[in-house]
Amino acid sequence: MPYTNYSGVTLRETSPWALDWLSNPGQPVGPDVPGEPHTVKIWQSYTLPSGVQNLVNFGESQHAAGNSQDNIIQALGSKTTLYGGAGQDVLVGSGSSDVFVVAQGEGSKVIYNFTDSATLRLIGGPLTSFTAVKSAMTQRGTDVILDNGGTMIAFRNATIGQFSPDDFLLPLASS
Repeated sequence: MPYTNYSGVTLRETSPWALDWLSNPGQPVGPDVPGEPHTVKIWQSYTLPSGVQNLVNFGESQHAAGNSQDNIIQALGSKTTLYGGAGQDVLVGSGSSDVFVVAQGEGSKVIYNFTDSATLRLIGGPLTSFTAVKSAMTQRGTDVILDNGGTMIAFRNATIGQFSPDDFLLPLASS
């Protein structure tokens, strides 16, 4: 499935010859294939090294993290923590109790499969209460856009009414 990031750029999944199945996080990735996005598939927690664009994590209760490039980070096991890092990233949840982490200033994000059991953890930014979060949301077609002080977060196929305070882990208000 092609995924579109917040800037409207379609991030491609990889062809079979630019794909690495890793048996452990310490295993090195294979060489780049010119013109092809590079994807790692793994069952354990993993952070993408430089030069690799996409990550598919199959394990339950794992961490899946991107790098400074525009990444697709996909969870297929439940209770995964997804973090894109810097870049215009696409985070695809498993649909079961995932935690999406977005840090202000690290690029806008697109989130797929944000269910009622998912959580968005915001690091930094002005949103320190659920009231502030709701005020920063707008409905754009079938998507909800959340503006966290200039870091835009798009929830695909969502409505503002589906969100509740339990969906968010917010930064503390400084006084």
